[in-house]
Amino acid sequence: MKNATGLTILEKITYLSIGYLKEYLSGCNDYDIKAEETNQIIELYVQKDSLKSSFLMLRIGISESNKEIYLYNIFLPQEDRGNGIGLGFINVLYQFSQMLNYSLVLHSMTESFYSKMLERGAAPSLSSDCLIITEYTSLH
Repeated sequence: MKNATGLTILEKITYLSIGYLKEYLSGCNDYDIKAEETNQIIELYVQKDSLKSSFLMLRIGISESNKEIYLYNIFLPQEDRGNGIGLGFINVLYQFSQMLNYSLVLHSMTESFYSKMLERGAAPSLSSDCLIITEYTSLH
């Protein structure tokens, strides 16, 4: 096994994601995380119980040339919302991005999530469907 310094950014985010979501995922029937180095994309699929199909919980991308981490998708079933899982994950990912001197960009959000994150202090970007998490964004 590689030591932490030998891991790629994609691998580090993969381990960070599984580590943060460990408790949530342990209560699910199954999950599958895919990290694709070629396109620098991580996808986490979760199956809550054996009677339901899996859903895309997370989709994260990395641009080393732009020094940006993109959170394309963060989805929780209605019954799991309001427990701080999503905002907590965004906070952990933001703290990690800061250690790398990268920006964390929320990308392709629903209108309601976009509005909520603006209210929480996320900064608009040059792209109309993206927000940047800053030190002033309330993630608690």
